[in-house]
Amino acid sequence: MAVTGVYTNAYRAKLAELANNIVGAANVDAPAMRLGTFRFGEGGYEVILGSPVPKTPSRTLTDIEAQGYGVNALYYWEGTLADGDVTDDGAGVLTVACQIPAGDGNDRGDATSPTFYEVGLYDEAGVMMIYVTFDGEIKTALKTLTLNLTVTH
Repeated sequence: MAVTGVYTNAYRAKLAELANNIVGAANVDAPAMRLGTFRFGEGGYEVILGSPVPKTPSRTLTDIEAQGYGVNALYYWEGTLADGDVTDDGAGVLTVACQIPAGDGNDRGDATSPTFYEVGLYDEAGVMMIYVTFDGEIKTALKTLTLNLTVTH
C-alpha cells in the first residue's frame, strides 16, 4: 500500500512556539506536543480516469476532508491513541499505530462499508499535526484496519 504524509502547517507553528518557549530554559515542565487522537476518513482522493487515486497530502489542511455521516456524506471514524501507539526513536523518526477494531467503523450510515483513503493525527488540543493519504482500504465488520505510519522529521 502506498502511504504519503506530511506535517501540517499547524504542526510547524506549534513546534516553533514550543521551541521559543523552552530555548535557554532548563524547564522539565516545558510544554510538550503529544498526539492524542486520529481520524480515518473517506476523503483524500481524486478520481482519475474513473478510478480513485490518493491525493498528494497538503500541509495547509487543518482537518481531514471527510466531515460527515450518512447518505451523501464523507464518513470518518475517530480513535484515541493509547500508550505505546506512538514511539519516537530520538533520531527523527516517529512511528504511529492507528487501528480500527473489527466491530467499529464499518457502517457509513447508509448500510455500506466505508473506503478510507486518509488519516489525520491530532494533538491533545484537537489540532491536526500530520495528514496522510493512502490507497483505499474497505472497512468491514470482520476486518481490523491497522495503519502503521512512519514519519520522518
